[in-house]
Amino acid sequence: LSFLFVLAVIVALFVLNREIQKKLLFAPRDLAGEYNVAEDMLAIGGRPFQNCRDLFRVKLPDGLQKIGPSAFAGCVNLRRITLPDSITHIGSSAFLRCGKMENVPLPENLQSVESDLFASCSNITEIKISPNVKYIGKRAFSGTGIRSMVIPDHVKRLEFSAFYACKNLRQVSVPKHIPEKTLKPRDVP
Repeated sequence: LSFLFVLAVIVALFVLNREIQKKLLFAPRDLAGEYNVAEDMLAIGGRPFQNCRDLFRVKLPDGLQKIGPSAFAGCVNLRRITLPDSITHIGSSAFLRCGKMENVPLPENLQSVESDLFASCSNITEIKISPNVKYIGKRAFSGTGIRSMVIPDHVKRLEFSAFYACKNLRQVSVPKHIPEKTLKPRDVP
């Protein structure tokens, strides 16, 4: 019995180690210019690129499934990032304060738009909600440059202040099942 237990632990550690190796956890703070994430990465952990101020372009591999919270927060010069359709989850604040980021299509398989995801990304002027998104979190688009937004019927929950401080926003269309009171007066000028 003890031999089988030890063997099971060794196998579990081996599998866990293989999975950890496929998750990007750290990146040097002095990254500059362009960065290509390794092709075999399945996930990016929380905060590996946070405050990499001289990073301006990131290419993510096809097959990437998750991006952790605050992964790219504070990358003030990040302009372009390729989000493959394989991504199902992007953590809260992943792109917080990426002020120069240009319009970025949301991955087809993304399940939710988490809180503060694109907060203070003032260069983003349009966002199309992908077909699998069911939830949009608090301040998800606050401080962006979006002008109008159509929330599709497949979105089941829209949190308060999703569009807070969007100075250029003129119109938000929401499905009937989402209460209009979800949109605070400051959300739509």
